[in-house]
Formats: sequence, structure tokens, C-alpha cells
Amino acid sequence: IREDHNRTIPIGVITATDRDSNINNQMKYSLDDQTIPFYLTSNGELKLNSSVDREQRTIYEFNAIVMDVNESLISSSVPVIVHITDINDNAPRWISPQVNHTHLAINKDLIPLGSIIGHLQAEDSDE
Repeated sequence: IREDHNRTIPIGVITATDRDSNINNQMKYSLDDQTIPFYLTSNGELKLNSSVDREQRTIYEFNAIVMDVNESLISSSVPVIVHITDINDNAPRWISPQVNHTHLAINKDLIPLGSIIGHLQAEDSDE
């Protein structure tokens, strides 16, 4: 998913079936990791419950669990992998010169024509 994915739109749907009679075929969906920014709705939709940032984490791996809600508590799980894709949400920043060094004084009589007088370097966290 893109790191700016709309939290109201499902990322995907986990589908499970239970061949028991109608009394025992009620199911509950959950995830095995409560620290991730995802949750499963009562009908198996995988959604975001908070924002994701590709610069902080590029992939999430967890298990989706479906459980029988009767007293036997029979369950099954499936691995889920969510890759976070980048958007251009970070401004480039100067590495060299540092922000507090914004002026350079040069005596043109002391520097030969064509000389390198400085080195500029910037980086951007986005891909």
C-alpha cells in the first residue's frame, strides 16, 4: 500500500469458511500482533488504524487469525505481508554545508580560475 493510503478503504479481505452447522459457524477475526497499525473488521476487512511511514518501516509481516466463537475455540491463521510504498512527502535537506554555514567569502585574486571552491551535498529520505 502507499504510505498515504486512505484509512477508510480496506487494504484487503481475509475470507474464511466454517462447514459446521449454523449454530457453530460464527467466526471472529483478529491479528496476532497488536502493535501494528492494522486491524481486521468483523467481516475480515484489513484496514489501517493509524498512518504508516515508508521511511520508518517498509514491510509488515503478521498473521490473520480466524476463530470459531463457540466454546471449542477452534482457529486457523494465514500469514499476511504488507509492503509500504513511498510517496514524495519529505523535503531534501542539506548535508554539506550545514544550515548555519550559509555564506562563503572568497578572494578571487587568490583562487585560480576553474578551482573548486566548495562542495554541496543534499539528501532526500524519499525513494
